[in-house]
Amino acid sequence: MKSGSSIRRFGITIGVIILVVILLVFSLDLDKVWEDLTGIDWWEMLFASVFLLIGYVLVSVGWRYILANRPNYLTTFHTDCTSFMTTILSPIPAVVLRVVSISRTTPVDYIQAVPGMAVDRVIDLVIRIILLAGVILLATSRSLSSLTIVMFVAITVLFLGFIIWTARHAEKITAWLSKLLVRLPMVSEEQAEKALSGLVGGISSLGSTRRLLMVLSLKFIMFAFFLIFQYLGWGAMDVRFSQAEMVTLAMAVLVVAPPSAPSMPVVYQGVVIGFLALLGIGDAETVAAYAIAVWLVQFICLLGLGIWGLRRTDLKLKELVGEARGLLARNKSEAG
Repeated sequence: MKSGSSIRRFGITIGVIILVVILLVFSLDLDKVWEDLTGIDWWEMLFASVFLLIGYVLVSVGWRYILANRPNYLTTFHTDCTSFMTTILSPIPAVVLRVVSISRTTPVDYIQAVPGMAVDRVIDLVIRIILLAGVILLATSRSLSSLTIVMFVAITVLFLGFIIWTARHAEKITAWLSKLLVRLPMVSEEQAEKALSGLVGGISSLGSTRRLLMVLSLKFIMFAFFLIFQYLGWGAMDVRFSQAEMVTLAMAVLVVAPPSAPSMPVVYQGVVIGFLALLGIGDAETVAAYAIAVWLVQFICLLGLGIWGLRRTDLKLKELVGEARGLLARNKSEAG
């Protein structure tokens, strides 16, 4: 039987989907969207999916490395793909499903997986911030000039230096953040320490700057393959963009909807269309057609990989979802 929080989460998700559908139907020229969809070169989109699949392989390589290579690689890959597939079909976050699935199928337990996932998510977030900086640079300069590239590289190096510095002073920084958090209403000292302890534990588990640099390298390579997938996806559209525009559009989509953080249909399209509209990048109908096409490619890939993963790991979808809901409920009750 579903808990009250699960029913509320499901109801909110359905409500958001219905609202987004209504907004899109009344704000878009659906004939133009269909025209752009039918004009897509699906062979080129199929070629782009090769880079998507390599990106998913690297997601699991990085996750396994963070976990000190304890789980078997194929098992890690299968649990990741099963988790991503489930996230596309339900409102349960992929991060929770990945922790639950890896804990159910390998010697890695929650105590080891949760801090590792905290590091994984923080590094992904930092890279997405770097990509956002790149989007802003390209959107303002409108060209891949040498100055734009140099500025983007400088921003990247700055952020990498900040991550390494943060890792070396993790305990001092979290103590400072904890003092800031307790000043917020309804946040106790215990809650603040618990919120930050996972991240500190995850950083400590890496053990050295060399391991941190290895994780960062794997993550950047992963995002590079996802960027190529998005770039080629824009190239498959029956609309001609300049090279700078295609790079800008590809980076912008990765900022809000990377394949490593999949989402349900309509939600994905609404986020992509809304973000690009906010930045004033791209035609709304063309963006909508693109968002539908790349989500469909991701869905087909993850559906096949997820079903394969379920068969190879003996995971049961109902049990996986039930345990993930239980974990969410426990975290919510403890936070309260």
